[in-house]
Amino acid sequence: MKKLLIALLLTTTLVLALPAEKDTAMAAYNPENDIYLEFTLPFDIPFLTEELAYYLFDIQEALHAYLREHHDIDLEYSYIWIVVNGKPVLAIDPPLYFVGDND
Repeated sequence: MKKLLIALLLTTTLVLALPAEKDTAMAAYNPENDIYLEFTLPFDIPFLTEELAYYLFDIQEALHAYLREHHDIDLEYSYIWIVVNGKPVLAIDPPLYFVGDND
């Protein structure tokens, strides 16, 4: 499971490194479009913690800041939050073309 989490993080990072559109519209994080997937389990998963969710969020935010500052790429984005037993445990920034209508 740890390998899956690391693979997910690396895949997300690589996808974000490539611009999803050819034009670079100026936009930013839009929390209104966040998606929350909530699960109630009869147990907790020890390595999925709120600290991990916000750590992943901070890493992805830093990547967006890097793309804005060094490559002049600024995309509108939001997150998919995985919530287990009422606590956010993963923050995933999906590729733009997987979320919503992107004409």
